[in-house]
Amino acid sequence: MTHVLTIARRDLAERASIFVAAAVLAVLPFVITLVPGMPQFPSTDVITTAGGLISVGFTLGLALVLGVTMIGRDLTEKRMSFYFSKPLSAQAIWFGKLGAALVSLALCFTVIFVPSYLAGTTSWHKSWNVELPVAFAIIATAALVMLLFGHFFGTMFRSKSPLVALDVVLIVAAGFALVGIIRPLLTGFAVDLTTRVAFILGGAMLLILLSGGAWQLAKGRADRRQNHIELSRFVWISMAIVLAIGGAFTAWVVHVTPGDLQSLEVSQPDQGTWSFLSGKAKHRMDYNALFAYDLATGEHLRIDGVRSWFSSGFSHDGKMLAYVKLPGQLYLLPLSPGAKPQDLQVTLGRGAQYVFSDDGTRIAVVDSDGIVTAYEIASKRALVSAKMPNTLRTARRLFFASPDVVRLYVESPQYGSIKASDYLVEIYELDVRTRALAHTGSYRTVTKDFGMTVSPDGARALVVERDEKSVSRAFIIDARTAQVIAPVPSADLMHTVLFADGSVGILTKDAAEQWTLTVHPLDGAERRIPIAKIARLYFARELKGGTVVLAGWKDKKSTMFVVDYAHGSVLRSEPDLRSPGFGYQQWYDADPRRVVTDADQPFAAWGDAKSLYAWQPLTGAKRKMLEF
Repeated sequence: MTHVLTIARRDLAERASIFVAAAVLAVLPFVITLVPGMPQFPSTDVITTAGGLISVGFTLGLALVLGVTMIGRDLTEKRMSFYFSKPLSAQAIWFGKLGAALVSLALCFTVIFVPSYLAGTTSWHKSWNVELPVAFAIIATAALVMLLFGHFFGTMFRSKSPLVALDVVLIVAAGFALVGIIRPLLTGFAVDLTTRVAFILGGAMLLILLSGGAWQLAKGRADRRQNHIELSRFVWISMAIVLAIGGAFTAWVVHVTPGDLQSLEVSQPDQGTWSFLSGKAKHRMDYNALFAYDLATGEHLRIDGVRSWFSSGFSHDGKMLAYVKLPGQLYLLPLSPGAKPQDLQVTLGRGAQYVFSDDGTRIAVVDSDGIVTAYEIASKRALVSAKMPNTLRTARRLFFASPDVVRLYVESPQYGSIKASDYLVEIYELDVRTRALAHTGSYRTVTKDFGMTVSPDGARALVVERDEKSVSRAFIIDARTAQVIAPVPSADLMHTVLFADGSVGILTKDAAEQWTLTVHPLDGAERRIPIAKIARLYFARELKGGTVVLAGWKDKKSTMFVVDYAHGSVLRSEPDLRSPGFGYQQWYDADPRRVVTDADQPFAAWGDAKSLYAWQPLTGAKRKMLEF
């Protein structure tokens, strides 16, 4: 330790001129206030701003210079042999010089920064908006990085060895390796995990460079080229070990199966047995994974770079899905074992919406600027494109009314308001054959909250409004022209639904928590179907043939109900099962049409014991698929 201090004191004594320069720079922020034109700014603001910039800039620049010269200059000028002629170890030489460099940086920063900070403490906090401990930690870390990298590159280039070319190649390779470690974590939206891994890798790199200086002097002694060889050998072998460990860790993180997910989100298409599963993976912090999962067989396809099914959609027949992969490419994936994603060569911006045609041959996209385009999937060719007017701060929804016609709904404003205000829905149709965009209707109202859903055949729509007193009203309208057909009873959005037969279903609860499903046909008498006494109840799914699945729970106990709304009876209740969704997405999905599934399609349902089941609503058969 005595030898370390001796070397440090010697280096500090040689740097007296640096401290004098720092003292001169400490006066500069005060001098700047005398420059013509500066009096228009508060003098304390000028002093603290200039003082912060000068102190940080000088410290970081000095760190780089000291890193290049603290060992490299002695090797180049052949003065390192002087140290080894004394009873000094390589470790003492290295850490003595390193300690002197760190003390020099700290002193210079303090000399420049403190006067300007004391001249206006309040002004400094206002100008920089960062706490001192945080600022000092950032500056200290940056200075240490500059110092060690300066030493590493200084040793490389001062050696004048052709091995520098190999170092450059290895630096590039290490950069690619770091990207290979970090990028898969980011595509899983694991911000916290990525930050932690980056800190660990950065810390390991600094430790390697810190230890590498002592190693190079111990093995290379006073020989300039040998120092370079030994430093490179130590750094690259150590970095290879660290990167291999990091790569193995990332490979473990991203290698997940549906059984590794927790807090699952599930989405099912209109038809077919495939569904989306997404969620955070167990023991991997905030790493998210998304799968296409077959409820019939348990087969799955991994989808990378997508956080959840909110940016994805199934074709109507459930045999293909589309999803947006970072940074914004639209991909298609056939739902079959071994299928590979297909790049549709379409780039989507934030807020874009897209849907398949019912026959699965085309896809329509509308972006945040209101440009709607229809593509042919087989040829990846744009068939027609048009710009819709009045799309600022709007919600855009669309579907293929026929294979050649895309119908669009532009809802404004995009979100509900605190109080009742004007609300407008504009309806357009884009014809692929005539390449014309036609305005077909408008719906105007004054409301606080608004929801609209379209019947499966695209002929009629149900709109639900709620005023400032939480009183709801609803209308059946023509889905193409927005002409009002008839007013209908309603509840809130979670408890009102447009059935496939054109009737409206409403869930209501009395004071005794007895729920009733009331079916209101447009022509004919209403039907009231008592369901059960339960705390909460929601629409989950409609099946073809006049059947609806309801999801409810009470005291953390779930129950699913299968109701024949066409004939007015409860067919089945299934305890300890709950729906992954409650039909609320019908009001806000890209495709506004109601989802009506085949009666024999397996239904994704969660068990209260944290299990995912494939459940047949009509027969009650269920099969456990996953535990989470």
